[in-house]
Order: sequence, then C-alpha cells, then structure tokens
Amino acid sequence: MSTSSSSMLFTVTRQEPRLVAPEEPKPRELKQLSDIDDQEGLRFQVPVIMFYKSNPFMEGEDPVRVIR
Repeated sequence: MSTSSSSMLFTVTRQEPRLVAPEEPKPRELKQLSDIDDQEGLRFQVPVIMFYKSNPFMEGEDPVRVIR
C-alpha cells in the first residue's frame, strides 16, 4: 500500500442535529438473540481501570489529536 504526500482539505459546517426519518414505514418485528449472544455466562460486566506507563515522546501532545 502506498502513501500519498499530498493532503486533502475540506470544510465542515456544524449545524443543529436533525432526525432523518425513513421515506416509508419500515416493518416492526422482534428478533431473537443469536446463540452466541444468549449465553448466560456472557451476561456480566467487569469494572476495569487500566493504567499505562508514561511515554516521554508524547510530552506536550494534545490527547484528543493522538486518539483521533
């Protein structure tokens, strides 16, 4: 896979959110869970806090830009 040295620029205009409704009514039906999703052993949550070592090369970097 090759990389391009040119960058793409586009403008974004923020607007109020709007609901986009379907053009015509859609059927309403209930679907059963798959066998994988219906396993009782998978019906729990484990609260977890993860800690990571500090990276000195990231000093001063904006976390939002790094995550995106």
